[in-house]
Amino acid sequence: MNRLNLNKFLTTFSQVWNDAVIHNKEAIESAYGKAENWTAFMLGSDGVISRIAELLSKEMPMKNATEWYKLGALFVSGEDLFRSDLTYPSEVQAIIEHENGDNVEEEMWKLLHWRSSKWASTSQRKLRELTSYENGKR
Repeated sequence: MNRLNLNKFLTTFSQVWNDAVIHNKEAIESAYGKAENWTAFMLGSDGVISRIAELLSKEMPMKNATEWYKLGALFVSGEDLFRSDLTYPSEVQAIIEHENGDNVEEEMWKLLHWRSSKWASTSQRKLRELTSYENGKR
């Protein structure tokens, strides 16, 4: 399986960013300092990140997905890696996903993609919870 090389990513990011600075200087200046505009400039369908993904996907199959796997809840702990309110914690103790529709399988896949906590021994399990309801539609 191919892996994205850090140097390749940085080179491509630099290329796309420099191109944006040269050809879209006005767009950068008008977006900077306005959260929604800057997010659209960076993460929008024709934004910087999308262009990076487009170039990188020519060499290996990949998809650009922004804010993709949103979870129902995280129980976090450990050290503050940034700030002082565990916004960026060093450990995730539990991952909770809540589904009240027909997409239980999708929620299960989300949980499989996340890691939780560093465990002292391999006998302990990572805690992931999925809450679902039978809604009578099946």
